[in-house]
Amino acid sequence: MDATTGNRSRPATIYDVAREAGVSHQTVSRLLKGHRISESYESRVQDALAKLDYRPNIAARSLATRESKRVAALMYEMTQLGPIKILEGASAAARESGYVLDIVSLDPADDRSLAEAIDVVNQQDVAGIVAFAPNDRMRERLDAASFRVPLYRETEDEDEDRAVPAHSNYNMLGAELAMRHLLDLGHERIVHVTGPLDWPAARIRARTYDELLRQGGLTPAPWLEGDWSAESGYRLAQGLLAAGELPTAVFAGNDQMALGILHALAEAGVAVPGRVSVIGMDDSPDAAYYSPSLTSIPMYFREQGRFAFLALLARMNGQPSQWKTDFVRPSLVLRASTAPPR
Repeated sequence: MDATTGNRSRPATIYDVAREAGVSHQTVSRLLKGHRISESYESRVQDALAKLDYRPNIAARSLATRESKRVAALMYEMTQLGPIKILEGASAAARESGYVLDIVSLDPADDRSLAEAIDVVNQQDVAGIVAFAPNDRMRERLDAASFRVPLYRETEDEDEDRAVPAHSNYNMLGAELAMRHLLDLGHERIVHVTGPLDWPAARIRARTYDELLRQGGLTPAPWLEGDWSAESGYRLAQGLLAAGELPTAVFAGNDQMALGILHALAEAGVAVPGRVSVIGMDDSPDAAYYSPSLTSIPMYFREQGRFAFLALLARMNGQPSQWKTDFVRPSLVLRASTAPPR
């Protein structure tokens, strides 16, 4: 129904929805593209979408897909632990809800691959799309694309923790646990080895490292940028050793980089945790068998995958979804690689 005249002369637009909800059209657009907005705004926008029977024009040409029991998953880096476990969780949640998850793999460094993947899912008889978008390039392409069915973009917006303080960012909470553990042990000289800084998750963890040190009256060291691989952790630890000024602790952005750091320190005869403590994130299945066993923060990838599918399902049904940190929260697994500074 027309939002202003009460007839069906034209379908509702996002501007009509924005007026009805009392928000900006940018806020409506963010929600429709899979971004998180504040809980109160999301409720108002969802009510307005339902009241005005809003449908994107492109979706109106393929209403049959609303009956589909297939959902597309845009994925990449299928050889890595995180994406594999996320996909397992999303697939299980889809199956339990009566849906089949179709996987569309892509190369986010290749614009053509991204465009082709978007074309593929837009041509398929799917009811919705869940896109796992961990880096800036993929996020930007998804934001610029049009989809004919509901989309949920699984990523973490860097302003999410500031927009709604009661629902802090998932990566921020994990990094806080790692840093508070080291600070509570008494460490003051802590170095952070980041993941690739075109990943919002890596930037959030690095920013949290800075904030926790400053809260403790300490000066952060410059970040050391890795690429999530053990090789990059090894190389960066070698650089610290060559500089001759080792910190008392290293916060690695993931367990694989922590493995490389441990190897470089062992080669140099540096005792862990006697001389340097090391903590990672993700709590990979091998972390308990590192030498020494690695203190880490589980990121519960399977649960994140389940959350992503259920958030898409809520959007497909015109309902608000949970906040990720209400659904699953990170924790600390204490092992042998951390101890008070000597």
